[in-house]
Amino acid sequence: MKLNYGNSLNRFSWIIYKLENLKCYGKADGIVYPSEKNEDRIQTIENDIEENTREIEQVKERTVENQNDIETNQIEIVEIKEQTVENQNDIFALQSRTSNLETKVNQDDFYFKYSANS
Repeated sequence: MKLNYGNSLNRFSWIIYKLENLKCYGKADGIVYPSEKNEDRIQTIENDIEENTREIEQVKERTVENQNDIETNQIEIVEIKEQTVENQNDIFALQSRTSNLETKVNQDDFYFKYSANS
């Protein structure tokens, strides 16, 4: 394979370049360098991880609060059941007393039978 540059008479030809200082004019709008793509992806993943971690902590806190509320509710349920039993006992006792009083009221009462005006 042979490469010739114009009027080259020798076996090797030399091309001389003159490089000056490199100047950067910034990157064009909307252009993303390949290294930035990876950095953006990594940053997005890290942000998602942080957000998920915060949400997990919030769920853990709510779970603990809910467990405490459940325990409190269970205690209240037991207390309400006890009060219900007490109320049922009171109702039964009142019914018994009422029945006894009704039988006594049905008997002739001296005061009502012989009123004070007669």
